Amino acid sequence: LLLDNGSTNTWVCSAAYMRTSTSFHTGQPVGVIYEAGFFLGTEYLDNVTVSPGLTTILQSIGTATQVKGFDIVDCILGISPAALSIHSLQDLLTDPIPTITDTLYGQGTISENIFGIFYKPYASSDLQSTGQITFGGMDSTKYCWKPMK
Repeated sequence: LLLDNGSTNTWVCSAAYMRTSTSFHTGQPVGVIYEAGFFLGTEYLDNVTVSPGLTTILQSIGTATQVKGFDIVDCILGISPAALSIHSLQDLLTDPIPTITDTLYGQGTISENIFGIFYKPYASSDLQSTGQITFGGMDSTKYCWKPMK
């Protein structure tokens, strides 16, 4: 999983996507060109659990059938503003695709449409945790300053 704060689309390689009873294939071609590569595939709407208690309902997910430039990545979780997703669905060229954060906020799971990211400095002796993302706010124990609103 690559947490991408520079794009909005969430996608997974089609071979890794496990269709369930909640999966809905929209049939929409989806694709994104990145500086480092691209993905092409089709869109599904599905429930996505990002952690216990945080599940989106009918989240847009690209199932990538063609990927270039992401050799060690099988999934991207896009968390940038949804406006960046305009033009990624072939038949909906003017509508943004809601991000995981947008969907969690829209369904009332989180109280604010924000997220906080903490990047832990890498130490060779600590290979367990390298950071965290907090949907709907920030973990104030990770910061010593107040964010601007």
